[in-house]
Amino acid sequence: MITGNKDIDRTILNRLDDESLFNFCLSNKEIADICNNDDTFWMNRILMRFPDVDISILKRFKKNSWSDYYIKDLRKLNPSNV
Repeated sequence: MITGNKDIDRTILNRLDDESLFNFCLSNKEIADICNNDDTFWMNRILMRFPDVDISILKRFKKNSWSDYYIKDLRKLNPSNV
């Protein structure tokens, strides 16, 4: 963990750009738990990064977990975020 408080840690992680977030997820065991097992974290990241897209549209095209959806599909919409 970064702070010992998962809510604060999620907030910090959501402020990172994608590359920093992915590197942090790979390098920290406790953070990896959030990255790998917290689908709500990824759904919130999507809502923060793509605020103009209606959630119903996101759900319609989502086939896997929110993390897979973000990593494999939505990042393609915003390559400058990598």
